[in-house]
Amino acid sequence: MINKFFEETNKIIESNLVLFILINLVVIFIFYLFNLSILFSVALALALDILFIIFKIFYIQYQFQVRKKALEVGLIDEVLKISSIPKKDIKLVFSKLINSNNKIISEEFLWAYKKIEKGHSLKDIFSILKKKYNSEILNRFLDLIITSVNTGSVSSQDYKNLAKTFLKSKELINDRKSLLLMQKYTIIFAGGLIVPGILGVIISLVKKLGEDVDLTLIGLNASTSLYSVAYYCSIIYIIEYVIISSIYLSLLEDESKNIIIYLILLLPVSLLIFFVSKFLL
Repeated sequence: MINKFFEETNKIIESNLVLFILINLVVIFIFYLFNLSILFSVALALALDILFIIFKIFYIQYQFQVRKKALEVGLIDEVLKISSIPKKDIKLVFSKLINSNNKIISEEFLWAYKKIEKGHSLKDIFSILKKKYNSEILNRFLDLIITSVNTGSVSSQDYKNLAKTFLKSKELINDRKSLLLMQKYTIIFAGGLIVPGILGVIISLVKKLGEDVDLTLIGLNASTSLYSVAYYCSIIYIIEYVIISSIYLSLLEDESKNIIIYLILLLPVSLLIFFVSKFLL
């Protein structure tokens, strides 16, 4: 999972190299125009670069989910069509799928058929499709085809039952996924953007208050500034928030390994936005 994340990041950087250069040039221009500090300009450039990568990754995931959903919806119709075939000949099944009105199903099974024609095993090719989409309905459908080819014991009723079972559970699955997706993006935007940004602005306000607050009243040394206390407490809070958010997000996805990925994504972005927000006021 981690290797896949870095592979996607490298692809995004390579395919959008010109855009990254333009972003950095804009930041340099802002630095020159408003006489901002070099540190602020570098932090701003890094924040924009990372935010673009995160947005691109989420957009790619969104596109994949749309493609997956279209495949699953189309597959239900194809399963019902195949169930009407008197004899479940593998070539006839592939012919139905390749000529499907659903372009995704047509493309995927045309690719699978060509691979099988070249000598690849049916099981290996279907394993690739299973791994690619990680779809329950697709996995069960492919398993039915494999069982039909190996044993010939699959009946039309088995295909109909598969379609009925999926239709019954589909609504519940979609509701759960929508809820989890909303929770996921709320936590990501809150932990990565909103909370650090608000804390950064508050820190800049605290700095402008000066030394009027007596910190000895809360047990701190008189030489300690309110700004220093607020500054370091905010950083600690952001780090804790990101760690807790990463753990919770990984629990939502049932993937403990994703904790590292979310930490790698959220922690630098959160801290960069926090540092950048300090200069807004």
